Amino acid sequence: MQSIHFKNKRYESLNEFVTYINYEIDSGNYLNLNIPDTTNGNTILITLIKNLNFYDINCENIIRKLINSGADINVRNNIGWTALIHASVCLRGKINVVNLLIDLLINLGADVNITGVHGESALTIACYYSNFGSSLAIIEKLINSGANINLQHNDGWTSLMLASLYSDTNSSLETVKLLIDYGANLNLKNNDGMTALMISCLHSLNKPNVLESIKLLINAKADLNIKDNNGKTALMLACTYLFHGSSLETIKLLVESGANLNLQDDSGSTPLIASFLHFGKDLSKDSVEIVKASIALLIAYGSDLNLRNNLGSTALMIACQKSNRYNYFEFIKKLINSGADVNLQNNFSSTALIVATTPETIELLINAGADINYKMNDGQQVLVAALNNSNTHNLSAIVKKLIDLGADVNSKNNYGWAPLMVYSRFARDNSIEIIKILIDAGADVNAQNHSGVTALMLASECSSNIVISQKIVEILIAAGADVNLKNNNSCTALMFASGATTKNISPHKMNLLIEAGSDLNATTADGTTTLMIASRCKQNSESLAIIKKMIEKGAKVNVQNDKGWSALMFVSGCEKSDSTFEITKLLIKSGADVNLKTNTNSTALLFAIGSQNCHCLMVDTLIKAGADANAKNNNGWTPLNLVLANINADNVIEIVKTLIKAGADVNTNSMSGSTPLMFAVSRKNNNSYELAKILIDSGAHINTVHKNGGNALTFASKNLPSSFETIKLLIELGADVNVITNWGDTCLSYLVRYSNSLDLIKTIISKNATINHLTKIPDDEKSTDKKYNGNSLLHWCAIGIKEKTSSHSILKYLKTLKIDKTLRNGEGKTYIECLGVDYYISTSCEICCTENPLMTVLNCSCRCARQCINCVQELDKCCYCKSPFDGFKIVRII
Repeated sequence: MQSIHFKNKRYESLNEFVTYINYEIDSGNYLNLNIPDTTNGNTILITLIKNLNFYDINCENIIRKLINSGADINVRNNIGWTALIHASVCLRGKINVVNLLIDLLINLGADVNITGVHGESALTIACYYSNFGSSLAIIEKLINSGANINLQHNDGWTSLMLASLYSDTNSSLETVKLLIDYGANLNLKNNDGMTALMISCLHSLNKPNVLESIKLLINAKADLNIKDNNGKTALMLACTYLFHGSSLETIKLLVESGANLNLQDDSGSTPLIASFLHFGKDLSKDSVEIVKASIALLIAYGSDLNLRNNLGSTALMIACQKSNRYNYFEFIKKLINSGADVNLQNNFSSTALIVATTPETIELLINAGADINYKMNDGQQVLVAALNNSNTHNLSAIVKKLIDLGADVNSKNNYGWAPLMVYSRFARDNSIEIIKILIDAGADVNAQNHSGVTALMLASECSSNIVISQKIVEILIAAGADVNLKNNNSCTALMFASGATTKNISPHKMNLLIEAGSDLNATTADGTTTLMIASRCKQNSESLAIIKKMIEKGAKVNVQNDKGWSALMFVSGCEKSDSTFEITKLLIKSGADVNLKTNTNSTALLFAIGSQNCHCLMVDTLIKAGADANAKNNNGWTPLNLVLANINADNVIEIVKTLIKAGADVNTNSMSGSTPLMFAVSRKNNNSYELAKILIDSGAHINTVHKNGGNALTFASKNLPSSFETIKLLIELGADVNVITNWGDTCLSYLVRYSNSLDLIKTIISKNATINHLTKIPDDEKSTDKKYNGNSLLHWCAIGIKEKTSSHSILKYLKTLKIDKTLRNGEGKTYIECLGVDYYISTSCEICCTENPLMTVLNCSCRCARQCINCVQELDKCCYCKSPFDGFKIVRII
C-alpha cells in the first residue's frame, strides 16, 4: 500500500489522510484547505483525488465536506492541473468510481475547461488516456458538461489529434469516433500546421487502429488537401516518410479517397517527387516492391510526371541522379514507360541524362529518346557531366556506354573544353582507362580550348596523384599529342609541367616531355622560358636534376624575358633551400651572366637581397661568381642599401660584411638621397648599432645630408627605442646635432617627443644644439595639417607626453631653458594647450627659477601656473598670455 505525502508529512493510509482532513475542517482551519504543498502545489483536495487510485474507498462524503467547507475545487497545482483533470485519469481500471467522481466534481462546480501549463484540459487528458486511465463515458460526460471539444494545447494539439495518434496505445479508435460524432473540428491545425489526419498518416506504420482512425477521419470529410507550415499535404507526408512512420496502406487510402496528387509543397515537391527524394539507401527486395507499388499507384491515379520542384527537377531527374545509390532502375523504367519527358531541363539546364549515374540508366534514357548530345547552358554535355555525377567505380563504364550510344567525343562546351581535356585534368583511379576509351573513340588529342589549352597541358600540371597524371601524359604523347603547341599565353606543356600555373614543378612529367622533343627555348608571350619558370619554383633534388638535364639538352641560360629577367634572377629571389643554392651554382657554372640587368637595371644580386628569402649563402655565391656589389637599379638602390632596408633579410650583418669586403660603396646614395648608414640607423631591431659601427668603420660619412634635409642622426632620432646606442655613437663621432630637415625638425625635436630619455637630451644640448628652432611644412608640400607648423621643443615634448612617448621630467628641464613659453603653433596652441589639460603646475618658479612649495594659478586667459607666491606680487599681467589677471589661486606642491 502506497503512503500519502502532503506538506512534508507522511500518511500511511487513505483513512489516516481522511482523518487529517476531518480534523482540519472540524477545527475550523478552513484557510488550510487551500494552502498548497510547496513542493508540487497540490491542495488537500487534489492530493486526495490523486491518491484514490491506490485505495478502494468511497470518498464522496469527504469530498463534499471539503468543498462545502471552502476548498477551492478549481485551484491549480504547479503544473496547472485541477482536481477534475487529475480525476479524469487517476483511477485506472475503476471506471465506475471515476464516472461517479467526475459527476460529483462537475456537480460541485468544477470548471471543465481550465487548462494546465501546457494548455491541456480534463477532456484532452481523458482522450489521451481513454484506453488506459479514462473511459468513453468520462469523455462523453465532460463534453456534455461543456468541455471545449476543440480546445488546443499550447502547441496546437487537440483531443482529436491525440486520440488519433495514440489510438493503438493509450487512446482508442472508439475515442476518435466519439469525438467525430460530437462534432470535433477535423481540420484544426497544430503549431506545425498539421491536422489530425496528417499526424495519423505520419504514424500509421504497423498500427492498424491508427489506419482505421485515418479511415474515420476521411469518411467524416476531413480535408485531404490541407497543407502544413511547409506546404505539405497528408499524402506528401505519407510518401515522404514511407518506411519511417507511414505505410503503403496509408498512401493507398489517401489516393483512393481523392487526395490531390499534383499539389506542390513550399519546395515544389509533389507526392511523386517526395517519394524519390526521401527513400533510404540499401532497400530490401520487399521494400523495393512496396516503393514500386506506391509509385505505380501515384502514376495510375494521375500524377503529373513532368511537374518540377523549385529547382526545376522532375521525379525522373531525381531518380536518375540517385540511381547509382538506391537501385532506382525499376522506378526510372516505370516513370519512362508511363510517359515521363526524358528531355525536360531543370533550373541549371540539366536533363535526366545529364544527371544519370549508371550505364543502365543512361541506355534506358537514350532508348527512350533522350538527346545524347544535348548541351547545357554552359555548353557542357553528358560525357563531361558524367565526371561530376557518378561514383568512381562505374565512371569508365558510363563513358564507354555513352560513346557506344553515339556521344560526340570532340564536343566542346562554351569555353572550348572537350571531354578529353576534362578527364586529363582530374587524375583519378579510372582516368587512365577513360582517356584510353576517349582516344580510341577518336578524341582529338591536340584540341585546344578558348584559352589555347590542350589535354596534354592540363595533364602536365602538378597533380596530387603523380603516378596517374604521369601515365596520362605518357598516353597522350603516345597518341600523338603535340608537345610544342602553345596556349594563348604561348605556354607549352613543358611550361605547365615546370609550374607556369601552379608554381610547383613536376620533374617526371618534364622528363617525359623533354624526351618527346619539347622546345627547351620556347618563350611565353612575355619572353619567359621554361628554364626561368622552373627556376622560380620551390626546389628539391628532383628539380635540380631536371634543370640540369634541360641545360645539357640545350636550354639557354642567359635569355631574358620582356622585363629583362633571366633564369638566374628568378632562382636568386625564390625560396631558399640546399637545392636552390645548387641550381644557382649550376646556372653560373653553365655560363649564366651574374651581372645581367633587367629593364629597371636590377641584377641577380639585387633580386637575392631584395626578396623575402634573402640569405647570406646566396649573396656569397653570387659575389664569388663576380656579381657587382655596387650595381644600381633605376631607383639608385645598391645591394648594400637594399639589404639594410630589407626587414626580411636573415644574417644581415654577415651580408653587409660580405658586400663591403666585395667593394660595396658605403657612401652611395639612393634616388631619395638615403645612404647605407641612414638605412642602418633606421632598422627597427637591436642590430642598428652594430651595423652603423661596421659602416662607419668602413668609411661611411656620418653627416651626409638626405634630400629631406636630415642626416644619419636625425634618422636615428626617429627610430626609438631601437637606436639609443646608435645615437650615442653618432654624437661621439661628431654628428652634426643642428642639421635641420625640410620640415624644420632637428634630432632634438625628435628626441624630446620620442626618446623619453632626459640624459640623451641633455647630452645633445651640451653639444650646442639649437633649442629655439620651429618646425614647418615645406613650401612644396600640399599638407594642410597646421598642427605641424610652428612647434617648439616645448610643443613637441607636450605632444610626446600626451602620446606617452615623453615625460614631465623632460618638460620640466626644457622649461629651464631659454625657450619662449608663450609661443603658439600653427593651430594657435601653446605647449600647455597641447598637453590637453586646463593648466600645468610647475614645481619651480619660472620667474625666479627657485623651488617653492607655494605656486600660484592666475585667473587669466591661459590659467598660468608657473610663478611662486613671492613673484606673483610683482606681476600686473600674465607673462605668457600678456592679459591682466584678477586674482590668483595658491597651490601647495607636495
